[in-house]
Amino acid sequence: MKYLVFAVVSLSLVLTTVPFDLRNDKSNKGYTDIDLLEEILELKALGEEEADAYLTTIEAWLLQISEKDVSFYISNNDNLEAVEVSLADAQNITSLSQFNLDLETVITVHGWQNTYNSTFNDLVGSAYLNTTNVNIVAVDWDTYASQLYVKARFTVPYIGGFVGQFINNVSSAYNYSLENFSIVGHSLGAHIAGYAGQLTNSSLSSITGLDPAGPLFFNSRPAERLSEGDAQYVQAIHTNALVVGVNFAVGSADFWPNGGYIQPGCLNTSLSCSHGRSYYYYSEALNTDQFIAKSCDSYNDYVAAECKRVPQSIMGAVNTSLFGDYYLETSSSYPYALGETDL
Repeated sequence: MKYLVFAVVSLSLVLTTVPFDLRNDKSNKGYTDIDLLEEILELKALGEEEADAYLTTIEAWLLQISEKDVSFYISNNDNLEAVEVSLADAQNITSLSQFNLDLETVITVHGWQNTYNSTFNDLVGSAYLNTTNVNIVAVDWDTYASQLYVKARFTVPYIGGFVGQFINNVSSAYNYSLENFSIVGHSLGAHIAGYAGQLTNSSLSSITGLDPAGPLFFNSRPAERLSEGDAQYVQAIHTNALVVGVNFAVGSADFWPNGGYIQPGCLNTSLSCSHGRSYYYYSEALNTDQFIAKSCDSYNDYVAAECKRVPQSIMGAVNTSLFGDYYLETSSSYPYALGETDL
């Protein structure tokens, strides 16, 4: 409760001075900052029955969702200029792009009110290509991500289905193992990754959820969100569980930097700063092993140094031996990783 009170007070202060911008500046669809903020706060408080009621009001609209509105942008170190392909093109991907069957593939899925050109894709894709040569497949579902949150949220199973089918088509056309694929999704994109994982029989190497979206997703319904069984390994980094993100664990391993609610350096700005900080952390983590986390029962135990003797773990690295909740602290500005601490 104290976190909720703090959030409401903080939000009332920041609205008058700093825009609440969950949108990339290339995808401003005309919603006011207050519209976006109010929608998130109201929807976060809804229960399962209310969510189901919302779904019934847009079922007819959902029937119009088309795979033709979703694109896949292919790049790697041999061709940094991304090439757009469609789901229908998946079986011809090597002739239409520089997709390299000798490389592993990372699929990135942006979140609500973002596009293929969003900062998330730029940071994560570049970080991967700076450290290793992989195929990057950036999913663009802007047509639906640009809708009001309720509509965007309920398109998630459909978009996840398209992504999963894309993966299956590439795999079957070229005998390219499903284990060569991993997905990194932010916000609603994290849950899209979960559905894609389900459609590929949980065979993907890994899914990383970056502050998976919270409103209208429920702990009691793992099949309708990102969950531990959606890939061979699932991890999540939670940075705004208070408002935009889920406030429960979803993966094999869940990381909660600074407690996972509000991130340092974001207190006097829009809370979307905390939501987006997840992909800033992750892109940095791909280039460093200094996000040192510890397994703890709670963040309070962590800051009280009650987990000091617990073996260290590295946030962001796919480590299939890690399970449970992990805590760490970060800097308020780049570089965010603090390395060894006294906690």
